[in-house]
Amino acid sequence: MARKSKTLTMPANHRQNGNNRGSRQGLVWSPEVGTAQNMVSLATPWGIDVSHHQGVIDWAMVRQQGVDFAFMKATEGATFVDSKFKTNWKEAKANGIRRGAYHFLRPRTDLTAQINNFARVLGSVEPGDLPPVIDTEVPSDWSRLNGKQSVDLIVGFIDGLRAKLGDNVHPIVYLSPSFADDVLKNDSRLKNYPLWLAHYTAASRPRVPKPWDFWTFWQFTENGTVAGITGNVDINRFNGQADRLEALLLK
Repeated sequence: MARKSKTLTMPANHRQNGNNRGSRQGLVWSPEVGTAQNMVSLATPWGIDVSHHQGVIDWAMVRQQGVDFAFMKATEGATFVDSKFKTNWKEAKANGIRRGAYHFLRPRTDLTAQINNFARVLGSVEPGDLPPVIDTEVPSDWSRLNGKQSVDLIVGFIDGLRAKLGDNVHPIVYLSPSFADDVLKNDSRLKNYPLWLAHYTAASRPRVPKPWDFWTFWQFTENGTVAGITGNVDINRFNGQADRLEALLLK
């Protein structure tokens, strides 16, 4: 998604392709009871996120490495569709990997057109899939908007997507700590949506920005290596054990 920096201002695996109201209540999601909040354990489920930049993926080999879940780029802006999405989407499921799709949100592009693009490519979400993701990054793209306007855009996308896919869909929000602070001004309206946090740090835990109190997924490196994928790939941890990951899947 984003390059390895504290501010995460430049995209990498989720990089751009040059294409140019009130919110419903979100899913109340809490960390696993009895575990240290926001701590990561090597025993917890882990996964990857990919796009066409990873090229052809051997999903059977990826599964053999113990990958539990994979997020994959579906769309960006109003018209872009990732060329590897359909194949990745099909092959991940066929190999027993929990799958989720993400849309790279463009704040200067018509919102309805972006909702339609993502919903059209997804078609539907199936029981057992991870909730869809709204990928928010590149602060300079959001510089024309204030904090309220930026969050209005995100919750508008969420509401529009739920209207298309169903009220059982509670999208995940992807961002960096600095994006939540500087662009979204820690707006409380996003608190009840699961947080996928991009924070590359040597610390044992990421910094969780307000309004969230904990992370659900943590992208902790963009320089991972997984057999079956050529080159580097983003690696993510889930905040909880396998049963908690199962509880997050669409029903």
